[in-house]
Amino acid sequence: MVHDTPHLRATSGYFSTVTTVSRTVLDLAAAYLPMSWIGLRIGARMQPGKAGARERQDA
Repeated sequence: MVHDTPHLRATSGYFSTVTTVSRTVLDLAAAYLPMSWIGLRIGARMQPGKAGARERQDA
């Protein structure tokens, strides 16, 4: 005996939208986080002033 379940069919569209949005957020995070990490590493190496400029020239 099979019952028709319209309420399940109605929510499936909502769940696919949520999945798409979360996947987009994950894609953006995967693209952004390495860039910010690299930026932090570069920023940590940079020193202001003449000593920093001299050090960057030597590198």
